[in-house]
Amino acid sequence: MNDDPKSIWQREILPARFSSLDTIRRLLRWRTLRRLLIGLAGFATLVALFYTEENWRGKRAWERHRREWEARGEKFTMTSMAPPPVPDEQNFALTPLLKPPLEYSLGSLEQGTLADLEACRNFYRGNTNYPQTAMTGTAAEEILVALSKFDTEMKELRDAAATRPYARFPIEYDFQPTFGILLPHLASMKSLCTVTSLRAIARLELGRSQEALEEIKLGFRLSDALREEPVLIDHLVRIATLAIHLQAVREGLVRHA
Repeated sequence: MNDDPKSIWQREILPARFSSLDTIRRLLRWRTLRRLLIGLAGFATLVALFYTEENWRGKRAWERHRREWEARGEKFTMTSMAPPPVPDEQNFALTPLLKPPLEYSLGSLEQGTLADLEACRNFYRGNTNYPQTAMTGTAAEEILVALSKFDTEMKELRDAAATRPYARFPIEYDFQPTFGILLPHLASMKSLCTVTSLRAIARLELGRSQEALEEIKLGFRLSDALREEPVLIDHLVRIATLAIHLQAVREGLVRHA
């Protein structure tokens, strides 16, 4: 026989023992891993239960606190803190110079409402500050005639958007105190975005979707011009202008999709 005891031990007995040890190690590793996973799952569950319970306790405590202080006359909502209604003839906010921005609504993403084109037409109709159509047309047609007043400015903005990739407004950023820094560009930006959005909505109503897209693209470019500004109010206005144009997109999807 060629097989000696040493070679048999090396070839058969030792490998069998090592194989058994490897199996045991694998089982131990799997058991350890399973226990670890179960432990992590249990810990995550405890954390979730803790936060759920704390949120519930916090909500109850807040509601109790709010009811207690409301009984003492404190106010906690914007509605309760708003000024009381007053007669129109005594309302300074409805002075003709201040009233126009409140005359019509372009709809709201949050409230799920659409633009009131009839109210927009009524605002522009007979308003000598805007061009008037010679013949009565649809609300969208009359709105576009009125807003053609801004055609030259809108073309200038489109040309600039195509050739000027950056935007830095001439703001005195080093002015002290910083809360006194003037931001006169924000009102203009929001007004321009309102115009581009209304023009887009009117064009969509007339089935001129490509022209509407150009208006919306210009509006988004106007909003994007505020992206690098370091002041919080700039970004709040940017969010508002983005919402204005997203509303125009929504109008197209809801009315014409």
